[in-house]
Amino acid sequence: MFSIGISNTPLQFFTELLNEIEIQQKLSVTPMHFAAAKGSLDLVNTLLLKGFDIDSEIKHDRFTPLYLAIAGNHLEMVKFLIAHGADVNYKAIEGITPLSFATMKGSLDMVNILIANGADLSTKTDDLHTLLHLAAEIGHLDKVNFFIKKGLDINAPNNEGERPLYCAVKSGNLKVIKALISHGSDVNASGINNTRVNGINSSMSDFDTNITSLHLATFKGRLDIVEALLEAGANVNAKTGDKFTPLHVASQKGFLKLVDILLKAKSNVNAKNNEGFTPLQLALQQGYFEVSDFLIKNGANINSIDDQSCTSLHFVAYNGNLEVAKYLLAKGADINAKTIESYTPLHIAVDYGHLELVEWLLKKGADVNALDDTNGTPLHIAAEHGFDEITTVLLKHGADVTFKGSQSQCTALNLAAHYGHFKVVKTLENAKNIQLTMVRWLTISKPEAKEEPEQELPENKRLAREEKEQGNAFYKKKEFDEAIARYRKAIEHDPTDITFYNNLAAVHFEQKEFEKCVKECEKGIEIGRENRADFKLIAKSFMRIGNAYKRMKKYGSAKTCYEKSLTEHRTPEAESLLSDVEKVIKEEEIEANFDMELAEKEKEKGNELFKKGDFAAALKHYCEAIKRNPDDAKLYSNRAACYTKLGLEDCDKCVELDPKFLKGFIRKGLILQGMQQQEKAIFAFLKALEIDPNNAEALHGLRACFIENSNLEGDQNSEKIWQRAKHDPEVQAILKLPAMRRILEQMQNDGLCQIS
Repeated sequence: MFSIGISNTPLQFFTELLNEIEIQQKLSVTPMHFAAAKGSLDLVNTLLLKGFDIDSEIKHDRFTPLYLAIAGNHLEMVKFLIAHGADVNYKAIEGITPLSFATMKGSLDMVNILIANGADLSTKTDDLHTLLHLAAEIGHLDKVNFFIKKGLDINAPNNEGERPLYCAVKSGNLKVIKALISHGSDVNASGINNTRVNGINSSMSDFDTNITSLHLATFKGRLDIVEALLEAGANVNAKTGDKFTPLHVASQKGFLKLVDILLKAKSNVNAKNNEGFTPLQLALQQGYFEVSDFLIKNGANINSIDDQSCTSLHFVAYNGNLEVAKYLLAKGADINAKTIESYTPLHIAVDYGHLELVEWLLKKGADVNALDDTNGTPLHIAAEHGFDEITTVLLKHGADVTFKGSQSQCTALNLAAHYGHFKVVKTLENAKNIQLTMVRWLTISKPEAKEEPEQELPENKRLAREEKEQGNAFYKKKEFDEAIARYRKAIEHDPTDITFYNNLAAVHFEQKEFEKCVKECEKGIEIGRENRADFKLIAKSFMRIGNAYKRMKKYGSAKTCYEKSLTEHRTPEAESLLSDVEKVIKEEEIEANFDMELAEKEKEKGNELFKKGDFAAALKHYCEAIKRNPDDAKLYSNRAACYTKLGLEDCDKCVELDPKFLKGFIRKGLILQGMQQQEKAIFAFLKALEIDPNNAEALHGLRACFIENSNLEGDQNSEKIWQRAKHDPEVQAILKLPAMRRILEQMQNDGLCQIS
């Protein structure tokens, strides 16, 4: 049991105790910092009388007590510190002055107090952020208007060339943006920018200079901001250092509505970036076919080439979308266009295994024996990959099976044998009645497959295939009724072949009878599974069902089917279709759920439950409110508060189950610190240090507790503080801890307190 004897006052005890704490010694957090953060005028005054430095620095960020008072929005404390000599223009880490800090963290009243006491309005951080930059970046309208009235340069660049308007676009506050524009912000100013734009994910990778506010607003998908900037005269064709226009950005991100807005504002639909990509090519690369179609309808050049000489049809060949390929060809796309490496769209479609697209390209006149820059033909590519069906299609359209490419003078047959694709080997042998001979260079590690000679087809299967071929012929001529009749006869002869059901479904799809298409595909999948059909055929059936549901605007069902297709066999086409439909679902969900009135009701229910301590139930209501109004920042703050409370309950349960679980106490301390319950946080961190006295995270947490703001009122006198501490069981528990005992023993040796 500890009892503490102090020669003078409780205030002196706390002063001496804080002076001895190891954390304070290591990190230069003085009692003055702690008192300023608490807003305790009496304690600060006493410390000044004892000779403490009013501008003492914390090591890692060089914050003086004035900064901590600002963080706690202790207006009277700030006035007191300044009156007693605190440097109002002091510069901490990164050149942050008290006024800069107040702009970011404090109230407008705090800003006014500092300015009234000599704070420099022209201050800039090390990266040349003015006060207007800082206010714009946090989206604080009152401060922005205040600094504009004070005459701050509205177009001042920071060291990356960013103006306050650009910082406002980062924050996304439309009111701030409009305020800056109305007072003369340069809407076409550009800078270097670390927030890069050329990537397709959440970060903008590989982008360099000349990024305007319009580029950034476009990347963020903010229609309202884009419209405001355009209305204010933003250059719709502004180019970054990589020659990206806002239309490039919108197309690459798949933002159809933004593409429409930019085109109406006279954006150059055929502008090229530094790689030669047009907006259309970027949209096609990412599989945004609705955007691509819209761009073409608005004048996009489908035969424009990039710096690799790729046309739009080449990009579609990568993705394998047959409908888009048909559309491009109908609009005049060059079917035999060659890239720098002499790849035609047919080479690429074969390389990616897009059977239907290969067939269609050949029917439309694609050169089946076109040579790439290695003298390879599409047949060489198919043989190397082991694509037997594509090999068969190429041979039917006149592919030269005897042609030797430049790579070791190999025929397609040599390549198929080399890679062990014996089914393709047999197909190629049969094509020209060539017998395979193993040449010296061949390095086959696998033993030659011994396949049984193909048996003569049973009569029913032979008749079924004949009917199917006739059905295919009618399908190509768009004589769909005859095609249906033939496919049904094929099924009558052989009801076990999934292909017949797939073909029948394809006809229904062309006739826009999507329900029938779904029904036939489902039958085919059932038959296919029973008869162990090729998984690629089953994947194709799922994808066709997905396409039918998509056309019927049943996007949820379409998504499910695309996912099933990818489970069976992953193809770029299915991935692209899934991505498209997921975007539509998300947009529809947001639009369908939006209801501000209901959101407000759900928020109120959440607030009531939160006050009652039922955080789990409150969380559900806040989630529902966010669903109804996803743009209300307060809802996210309320939900975060629920997570915090639930996290604290979990930490309590954690340490109850295992009192030696170190991370349980550390996480509890961090949560309590965030809740501004510093005394309880200190207790949790000390419990962690009792388990591991050298734990860096717990030591850092203790230090943070001394410099963060708390809810302790600044007008409490020292005697009240001491009386509260004496009767607080948690404070008493702290004093009993071994870690604190060591501190007190050291103090006893120094004659500062007595322990009995």
